Amino acid sequence: MMTRTLFVFRGFPCMESIVSHSIRAQARRAVLAVLLAVSILAAGSVSAQDARLMRPGVTPTAVVAGSKVPGSSDPATGFRMLQDDVADGGVVDPGPSPFLAGLMSGLIPGSGQLIQGKSRGWVYLGVEIAAWFATLSLNSAGDQAITDARRFADGHYSLERYDTVNECGDDVGPVDKETESAVLHDNYDNNRDAYYDDIGSQDVYACGWDDQAVTGGANRSQYNDLRGEADGLHTGADIAVGVIVVNHLVSAVDAARIAANRRRQVSDGALDLRVSPDPGGLLAFQVQMHRTF
Repeated sequence: MMTRTLFVFRGFPCMESIVSHSIRAQARRAVLAVLLAVSILAAGSVSAQDARLMRPGVTPTAVVAGSKVPGSSDPATGFRMLQDDVADGGVVDPGPSPFLAGLMSGLIPGSGQLIQGKSRGWVYLGVEIAAWFATLSLNSAGDQAITDARRFADGHYSLERYDTVNECGDDVGPVDKETESAVLHDNYDNNRDAYYDDIGSQDVYACGWDDQAVTGGANRSQYNDLRGEADGLHTGADIAVGVIVVNHLVSAVDAARIAANRRRQVSDGALDLRVSPDPGGLLAFQVQMHRTF
């Protein structure tokens, strides 16, 4: 353990014959108050990280040791700090537990960081909002692209044409017309997604397109391009969902780690204020910050 002395003050000999008891009591409290204030400032100058462990306006716990000072009216306590002298003295706030901080960020990314005063919580929250916006926008655009593609197919493909046309180009057209036709009609009635997929991807159904024999399937190609655009938009939405999941996990782990480090720093550090008489009759005040490295 490394111990660093931040502040040492030595006073003057006590003059009991001059200073009354009430004045000595008031002076004692004033001196102790000043020393506590100095200890806070000194501790803050040593480590900015340690200073962040304290809430605004809260005083770190002080431990006062000493014996009776010559002239003291209370030989049992001397300069040992009384409860009313510290009057609701604060302690270093350890913050939320790692579990609570992790749970908060697991539910709402960034909240576990923000409650501990870490501004990077806004980054996690911003990523969450952006990812949700991307997910909803891409899904909506993908659904619209599917609707547009199917509307295009309905204008250029028909089952009646497929049933009546047996030849519409090289390497396309029916192979087993009866079986293939039964499947296509069944999909149209019971599985519309499969129907719209088959008329674009299966060559055996190409003769149902209005320009297959003339252009070689330009409309079919355009239809497949529209479906590919819709698929790309939905893939982007799936990626955004993945970002949301990862953001929740990373934010939760980070918040729990911050809380664990904060509690370890609080348990490893202590601020001591010691008041004791000097052999020469002087009052010695010493403030120490103990920190385990």
